[in-house]
Amino acid sequence: IGHSKNRVRNYPYDQFVLVLSGKSVLTDEAGNAQTFNAGDLFVVPRGFAGIWEEFGVYRELIVVQEEAMEKLLKKKKNDERRDEILDVTINTLANEGYTSLSMRGIANRIGIHLSTLQYYFPTKRELVKSTIEKSIGSMVRMMDDIALSSSIVPEKILRKALKLHLKSCRDPVISKLFIALWAMAGHDEDVNLALTEVYER
Repeated sequence: IGHSKNRVRNYPYDQFVLVLSGKSVLTDEAGNAQTFNAGDLFVVPRGFAGIWEEFGVYRELIVVQEEAMEKLLKKKKNDERRDEILDVTINTLANEGYTSLSMRGIANRIGIHLSTLQYYFPTKRELVKSTIEKSIGSMVRMMDDIALSSSIVPEKILRKALKLHLKSCRDPVISKLFIALWAMAGHDEDVNLALTEVYER
């Protein structure tokens, strides 16, 4: 906890660093500083000279093996692609309605092949379920925290949960998204099952 400062001269190899917590600052000899926070991935290049500072409760994952780095970058790329697919699905449902939802249609909007979309989400049911979880994920986590709080009386737990629910209902994207999903659930088994699985958690 706190601040550490190290001078680096002629770094011997390329080092890939994933910041897990805290903050890291690299400043080269010309005075150019780069700041990296939790979740950021950066490279300390071979031959680097300058100052390497660490702040807060700093933790990092260091990778120097080429094969391991390739896997890390692939996972990061996969996560980014997955989020892109879900964001496009949310916006499509919210802005264009349930008639616009199809696996091929989502793939076309992103500019990828249907087989690429199916690599991440093999079925429409899985796509819809993940879309729901992404759209209300933070609210569900907060509700879980409230429900597990032993220091809050049941009446206050209910009030807090209702406030969170009403807040999400006022979000135009989420409200339009769920109107579209509920409309689909009456005649689309995949959507119906996905909604059921989420609500029965």
